[in-house]
Amino acid sequence: MKKKMFLLCLLVAVCFSFFGCKTSTLEAVKANMSEWTKTYFCGETEDFYCTLSSGVREEDYETNGVSGEVVDFALLCIKFVSAPNSSLVRINIEIDDEKQVVDMELNTLNGTYMYDFERQLTGEENISMTLNDQTVEMVAVSNDFAVTSDKALEIASKEFETKILLKKSGMNLNSEFYLRVLDKNANNFDEIFWCFTVFNVDGENYSIIISAETGNILAKSN
Repeated sequence: MKKKMFLLCLLVAVCFSFFGCKTSTLEAVKANMSEWTKTYFCGETEDFYCTLSSGVREEDYETNGVSGEVVDFALLCIKFVSAPNSSLVRINIEIDDEKQVVDMELNTLNGTYMYDFERQLTGEENISMTLNDQTVEMVAVSNDFAVTSDKALEIASKEFETKILLKKSGMNLNSEFYLRVLDKNANNFDEIFWCFTVFNVDGENYSIIISAETGNILAKSN
């Protein structure tokens, strides 16, 4: 009887240790997020496509394997069918009852115009944007994701757990993590994906693509 009780207690301890490890890895990943997109809006006309992603990001943005202090962000991006010959584009935007006129700056790396409202959106806001007499109602497509940002992190952390823990020293993961949305402007499909990326202090990096609809892993780098 004592032997059976001992084996039962040992089994419980092993199970607790196993699942505890899983949970602590996920929580450690969450504590080392350098960009964590949680909410995603989009809209389009015949002339341009726009997105508004929001969450938290590293204040001093640097991909060095170390996650620093994070701040809220709400990054508006506009991609034109025919790019204007200007480094600035002025738009009118209304978030609920708050109206703003902002100048968006050209990102020469990808040809999009960008502006950060430095706030975190919930996905429940009513947002409209006007540019060149064209008004777009932004749709919070992330509200319809079957796989939330938290679930995407859970899937990615489980898939990469062994690789993540290989770089760990003491309580330090020696890694920083990014979770972003890839939509039709970033790929050749109509489906929207989560992209989870790991950057290690030694310069190694790798990513995984997860369907926002099914949670299936569609691609990953080794």
